[in-house]
Amino acid sequence: MDGQSFIPISSDEATFKREAAGSGFEKDGVSIDRNLLVSILAEDQVLVLNPGSDKVKMTKADLAKGLKGI
Repeated sequence: MDGQSFIPISSDEATFKREAAGSGFEKDGVSIDRNLLVSILAEDQVLVLNPGSDKVKMTKADLAKGLKGI
């Protein structure tokens, strides 16, 4: 995305399957608990939610904000 490295994440399994179709990565998706993902990300890593459609760019801090109250 704009020449920047990022980690693609999907909002759900159906979105992953739709966006991965034909990419060669159809069988490479894994589910991960959001708390665990936040705990292993570096502060400067960029994530892109649904990169084949929505392309919502976020950081570890953005993802962690969504965890408040969970």
